[in-house]
Amino acid sequence: SVGLLQDHVFVNNASFGTYARIVKNREMDKKRFGRYRIVALLSDIRSLYAPAKNYTLRIGTGDMAKNCRTTMIFAGINKFQMENLGIRAAGKVGREQMSITIMKPVTRLQMTRILLRGLFRQLPQDGRIDVRHAESFTVDAPAAPIACVVDGEIVHLTLPLEFRLLPNQLRVLAPAPQVAA
Repeated sequence: SVGLLQDHVFVNNASFGTYARIVKNREMDKKRFGRYRIVALLSDIRSLYAPAKNYTLRIGTGDMAKNCRTTMIFAGINKFQMENLGIRAAGKVGREQMSITIMKPVTRLQMTRILLRGLFRQLPQDGRIDVRHAESFTVDAPAAPIACVVDGEIVHLTLPLEFRLLPNQLRVLAPAPQVAA
């Protein structure tokens, strides 16, 4: 399966909010200090503890719509990546779904708790994290273009944002097995 955010294809995740800020800051810091893991780690920590922008928006998933305040929405379709955060893949029998992680506004202490839960694969057990599953969802708010991250690349998109899962759209080609001589 692949995901689609507007007309941008993703195979792992797409998001906006705090995660977009993390990616933007990490790239700037790597340009300034070099492409070292410690630079990325320190940049990520700095970004997570900086004051976050709060979004008031409306999220629609299938037959349900909900108003919420959030600092980040993260849509993941890579089952292994989501399981590393403690988020189980879900879906109706025979149908895949995206995992939609909504982070409510948090204090620095709450952010520390969320990071620790993420390290121990218990992210959904935090009250500031709302995890849902859907084949598609829409995010709408009265805002200007918004910075989004699509598989690690920053793109600026206008609202409403439409996330969709396209099942059975990814075909992987592998070389034929070598015959021993």
